[in-house]
Amino acid sequence: MTFATSLLFLLVVLLVGTIVWLWLRQQRLEAVCQQLTDTQQRLLKDISGLCAAAVRMDERGLEQSRRLAEITALTEHLELRESSETPSYQQAIERIKQGVEAEDLAQECGFTREEAALLLRLYGEDAGKFSK
Repeated sequence: MTFATSLLFLLVVLLVGTIVWLWLRQQRLEAVCQQLTDTQQRLLKDISGLCAAAVRMDERGLEQSRRLAEITALTEHLELRESSETPSYQQAIERIKQGVEAEDLAQECGFTREEAALLLRLYGEDAGKFSK
């Protein structure tokens, strides 16, 4: 074999080796690319699921806020109705300290005469006599 033939044979072997190495490298890169594509698809599905869950939570939060507003309004309405129906005992006690009579107290605060008399006994000037 001559030097030129040996050199040509060596170049062919190197070229075939390089082609095989490049082909193997391409196969590995394609596998990595496929893994990345699969991961990307999985992450997109996860993001889609999280967005759907966030929308449901937002809707649920809005529903809870609406229900809370209804309950708050109902509670305020009931408190107003209750306060307008119930005589103010604190107001009655203040009027007793000012010296109001039982009949006037009953008319002003919406008590019966018996309730007004009882309050006068409890909080009037003579109240200290009953506690001894």
